[in-house]
Amino acid sequence: MSEKKSFVDHYFEGKTGDVLRKTITPDWNSTSGHLKLLNIDTSVGSIAEIGCGIGRLLKELNSSISKCVGFDASSAMIREGKEYCESTNIELIKVDGKGELPYESNSFDYVFSFITFQHIPNTNTVLKYVAEMYRLLKDT
Repeated sequence: MSEKKSFVDHYFEGKTGDVLRKTITPDWNSTSGHLKLLNIDTSVGSIAEIGCGIGRLLKELNSSISKCVGFDASSAMIREGKEYCESTNIELIKVDGKGELPYESNSFDYVFSFITFQHIPNTNTVLKYVAEMYRLLKDT
């Protein structure tokens, strides 16, 4: 009997390179538009993204933000992201997709997630990620 695959495994696993990249963003020019929508203050020193995919937003932000960390539940995305972000100091971390982030509290100036939560079928998991985002934010 075959093991039931999660959405992440079903959607991304087995895809690599351009096929994987086009699965997540058919139009790479959208990156600048997405960053404009987020209105991130690039003078912050550290940033984390939940559902980072291959790290395309973090790669753009890394030119002005020194500490960039991305979390994603897809092994394929993390694998591809490590190649895509190879010439950066971005840290990409594979998570279990259940809402917990393996990082110390109060570690980041800015934490965000963009076009990710709608793909998580369990509302409680989304709530856990939101709580984790708050936990990761530095006290001001």
